[in-house]
Amino acid sequence: MMKGYRLLLVSILLVLPFIGWSITRISLSNHLDNTFTYHIDRASATSDIDEAANEMHLAKQYLEKRDMAHGYTSVVWRSEDEDLGVFYGTIVKRSNYLDDLQTIHTRDKTVFEDMITYTRMTNMKAQEQKVPDGISIYPHNVFFVYWFFVSLVLAAVGIGGMFVYCDERN
Repeated sequence: MMKGYRLLLVSILLVLPFIGWSITRISLSNHLDNTFTYHIDRASATSDIDEAANEMHLAKQYLEKRDMAHGYTSVVWRSEDEDLGVFYGTIVKRSNYLDDLQTIHTRDKTVFEDMITYTRMTNMKAQEQKVPDGISIYPHNVFFVYWFFVSLVLAAVGIGGMFVYCDERN
């Protein structure tokens, strides 16, 4: 009987790396959403040019602080969707554009802000900034791919062991 419980314990232990991988990915993604993506969303949601420029600067600083101005978030293939250089360049262009808007006359700025508000109210909002997939784990993408595959195999063996344990008990 003790042998069966050891099988169950080992099976559970084999599933834990996959659970750990899942929890880590979810928490890193949530952290990215609560920090970087939050600033991007705030910059695109506000009609105040100064606030939008400030939020875009914070997003740009986040990327620079974490050395995310170059590289790819993908492991196997290279596409423009996962190119951090292109993404960073877009953030810099938007930030510079907002800086330029801050220099316009106050009366013109009010008219511009009213136009932005009207555009949002009529749902003609500009295309949202697409954040590259996998940016939350960059630059450790390769490690996470290996962790995923190893933990997936271990989890499959562990789940198989649980089935064997359940079969032996019956």
